[in-house]
Amino acid sequence: MRELYRDYLKPLGIRWKIFLILLLIMVNTANLLIRASLDKILICNILSVIMILDIRYLKIPDALIVFLLGSSILNVATVGDINFIISRILVFFSISLLMIIYSLISGVGGGDVKLISVLSLIFGFKEILCIFILSIILAAAASVFLILMKKAKLNTKIPLSPFIVVAVAIFCLH
Repeated sequence: MRELYRDYLKPLGIRWKIFLILLLIMVNTANLLIRASLDKILICNILSVIMILDIRYLKIPDALIVFLLGSSILNVATVGDINFIISRILVFFSISLLMIIYSLISGVGGGDVKLISVLSLIFGFKEILCIFILSIILAAAASVFLILMKKAKLNTKIPLSPFIVVAVAIFCLH
């Protein structure tokens, strides 16, 4: 965790830190209003930090992915049904394989692959595919908008995790 702070959080300017704090306050307030469980609140907070760091650095820290993995395992383990746990493990490995293959033929980064794979533990196969497709559609729409506004070019890298987080939020609200 020390390298996470040294490499990512410390160089964030005051505007980014204020934005992160406000985002975390909003996420926690929303979670309290809907009376979310502690593990879901933790997962939402981790996703918020991942989103900010990916926007700023175009990189998702492995430490946060491991932390999210632990929270996801806790979330799955609380169910207690062995069939559910086994099915989620199978989904995790199948989605991981699909995402690795997809990353080899597209420009999706390793952090995004790991993020989708870990989220598959929480959501399941159909749900994570819907989330991933929605995040790709949102990212494509944002890319077209940025290109039309002349803020980006065709070869400009954009972070995918903010669109994954938005897709997760849309999916959870649906």
